[in-house]
Amino acid sequence: MRYNVLTEPWIPVRLPDGSIREYGVLELLEHAHELVEITDAMPNYEYGMYRFLFVFLMDAFHPKRQRDIRILFERGSFDMDVIRSYVEECNRDGERFDLFDEKHPFFQQAEGWDGKAELKSPANLNPAMPSGNNHVHFDHTLESDSVMEIREAAKALCGINLFSTAGVQGYPSTPSGAPPVYTIVRGDNLFQTLVYGMMPSNLYSNYDSPAPVWRSGVSVKPKEKVSSTSLLYGLLFPCRRVQLVPGETGGIIGIRYEQGMNYENYDAWADPYVTYYVGKNGRQNLKPNMDKENWRNLGTILNKEEGAPQVVTEAAGCDMAPVLNLITYSAVTNQMNYLDLQRGSYSVPVRFVEDKILYGFMCALLESVENSGSSLSKSIYALQKSMGMTEGAAAAEKTRTLGRYYFACRMAFFSALDRLAENQAKLEPFQDEWNERIRGIRWEEYNRFVDRMGGDSRFLLESERIKAQNIRKEGKK
Repeated sequence: MRYNVLTEPWIPVRLPDGSIREYGVLELLEHAHELVEITDAMPNYEYGMYRFLFVFLMDAFHPKRQRDIRILFERGSFDMDVIRSYVEECNRDGERFDLFDEKHPFFQQAEGWDGKAELKSPANLNPAMPSGNNHVHFDHTLESDSVMEIREAAKALCGINLFSTAGVQGYPSTPSGAPPVYTIVRGDNLFQTLVYGMMPSNLYSNYDSPAPVWRSGVSVKPKEKVSSTSLLYGLLFPCRRVQLVPGETGGIIGIRYEQGMNYENYDAWADPYVTYYVGKNGRQNLKPNMDKENWRNLGTILNKEEGAPQVVTEAAGCDMAPVLNLITYSAVTNQMNYLDLQRGSYSVPVRFVEDKILYGFMCALLESVENSGSSLSKSIYALQKSMGMTEGAAAAEKTRTLGRYYFACRMAFFSALDRLAENQAKLEPFQDEWNERIRGIRWEEYNRFVDRMGGDSRFLLESERIKAQNIRKEGKK
C-alpha cells in the first residue's frame, strides 16, 4: 500500500467561497496564496498540520534573517522550484513522505519494534476517541472497534507529539513539558499564515542539526534521554514511537505505539510558538486552563519584553500588517487524560505590542476584567453560604453566570482595543468608562443569577444586601 502525503489529498483547507477541500502538500503550497486557511474540527490536528508545514518550509527555504522572510512575504507565493528541489533532496536516499514506506514511513519508525509487542488501537492517536483511561467525549464506540481513515491518521501523526502527556510507565511529555498554549499569526491568506510561521536561522544557535524528523536519520529509541536538540528537530520532537498498520481493504486497524525520546532539559528549549513568563519557580511556559479562555492571557502572550512567542514578536516587528490575528491551540490534560481541546482566535492592533503605553493600558483593562470576575464569584459564593444553598443546581448556575460574564467582557474588550488604537489621547477618561462598563456587566449577571435561582423574599433581600455591601467597598477605593 502507498500513501504519499505530498500528493494525496488529506489537509482540509477553506477556500475563499467558504467551501472546504482537501489538498496534498505540494498542491497546497502551490496554491496557498489563493486559499484561506487550514481548518479541522480537532484543534490538535489543525495545529499539527500548520506546524509540520512551518518546519517543512523552514527546512526548504532556510531563511537566515527576518529580511529573507520579508522578501518571501512580498513575493506573494511560494517558489515551487525550491520546494521540488527540496523534496528531491529529502528523497535522495529513499522515499520520506509515504505513510507506508518500508524503511522510512512518514512521521513513523519502521525498525526497533519488539516482535512480541501487541497492536494497539488507532484511537491512541486521537484524544477524542476512547482509549485506555482517556475520557470518552463524543465517540461512544469501543476502543477495540476503532478504525481510522488513512487521511485522519496522517493528520494525527502531525499532532501526536505536540500534545503528548506525561503518564505512567515512563511516557514522556513534550519538550515544553505538559502541552503548552501554542500561538500562530494568521495572515490574509494561507500563504501569509505559513510565512508568518517561519523563523530565521540567525535567532538560533542550532537550527537544523539534526534535520527535521522525516529526513534526520535519527533512530528513535524508547525513553532515550535528550538534553539538547535543533530547532527544526525539536519542533516535531518524537515523544512517541508510532507505526501505522493498515487493513486489507483500507483504513488503519492498529498501530504500534510506545514511548519515544525523553527531552529532559526544559530550560534549554525555547519554542517560538509558545509564551514564556517568569513565575515563582523561574521561567515557565503558559499552560491552558479549563476555566480561563486564552484571550484573558493576552497580557502575557503579547509581552514582548518578557516572553511573547517569537512568532508574535517577529510578526509585530516586521511591519507587514497593522493587526495581529492570533490563533491559540491547547489541550488541557491531567497526566494521561485529555480534559479539553481548545482553539481561540483574536485580533489585536499591532500597536498594543509595539507601544508600551498601549500595552500597559491593555493589561489594565484585562486586570479590571479579572478583578470584577473574582468579585462576582465571591458575591455569589457569599449568597450561597448565607442562604445555606447546597451544591448542584446553584453551582451549575454559577458556572453559567461566570461564563456569560466573561463572554460579554470579551466582546467589550476587543471593541475597546479597536477604539483605543484609533485615538491614544483618550486613555485616562476611557479607563473610568471601562471600569463602569465592566461593573455593569458584573451586576447584570449577578442579578440574572438571582432571578434564575428564584427564592423567597429573604433570598432577594440577602442578595441585595450582599450587592450593596460590595458597591460600598468599591466606593471606598
